[in-house]
Formats: sequence, structure tokens, C-alpha cells
Amino acid sequence: MNKNVLGEYFSEGYRCYCLEPSVLKKKDKELYDYIRGLL
Repeated sequence: MNKNVLGEYFSEGYRCYCLEPSVLKKKDKELYDYIRGLL
């Protein structure tokens, strides 16, 4: 697994979580739930 791609995936997901959480929840609920669990 490419760590750079994984880091970018997470950072974009986090950005979306902060700016448009409903969009992230709709497009990638698993990542949304993961980020929510961290905060």
C-alpha cells in the first residue's frame, strides 16, 4: 500500500469532514465514522 496515497485519502476525508460532513457521510460512511470516532 502506498503510504502517500493513504495519507492523501485521509487528509482529503478530514477536510471534507470539517467542511461538508454530510457529503463525506454519503460518499464514504466508513471514513466518516472513523474520523468521528477519533474526535
